[in-house]
Amino acid sequence: MTENLPGKTYWIALKPEYITDGDGESGSGELVMRSVVLHPGCDSHFVQQYVRDAFNLNEDNLVLKLRNTRGCLVPINSEITPNEKSSPYILEVCNTYQHIKPIPRTLQTSNYNHTLHNKLQNLLTRVQRLEQVAPELRNIRNNNLTEEMQELERKLDFLNSRMRQADSSKWKGMFKRNPLW
Repeated sequence: MTENLPGKTYWIALKPEYITDGDGESGSGELVMRSVVLHPGCDSHFVQQYVRDAFNLNEDNLVLKLRNTRGCLVPINSEITPNEKSSPYILEVCNTYQHIKPIPRTLQTSNYNHTLHNKLQNLLTRVQRLEQVAPELRNIRNNNLTEEMQELERKLDFLNSRMRQADSSKWKGMFKRNPLW
């Protein structure tokens, strides 16, 4: 892809204690240092796969976290700043849900049933109010329409009178008096 472009060298230290064995015990506490050469403009998935290959992390369910010397998370892409061997990035690797056990989502039915009952009661009262007003709705709608039509007629009459005034004016030349500017 960009093999002919010069790459930047990044020093990354892997903390293997983040990967635990099946019985919950962590691995050895040694830092494993590797230099990784990345080319500018590489895709982040390519960079992550390249880092995985450099440290022989072949499992897909591993989560990679890259931290700088201050401990802040850094996005794993080709735009990170190059560093020195004396201050490497720290790569933390852990399994998905390693530190917590996910529980299945449960619904609290007592609260849920109470909320649904309230919503149903609210809808029923609204429907009852609408049914009580239904005979009057036609009259209310007709009254609103007549008021709006009368308002539109007044506006049209006003605009027509303004148009008649504008049509009656004629051009009489430049100025009647000399301007004072």
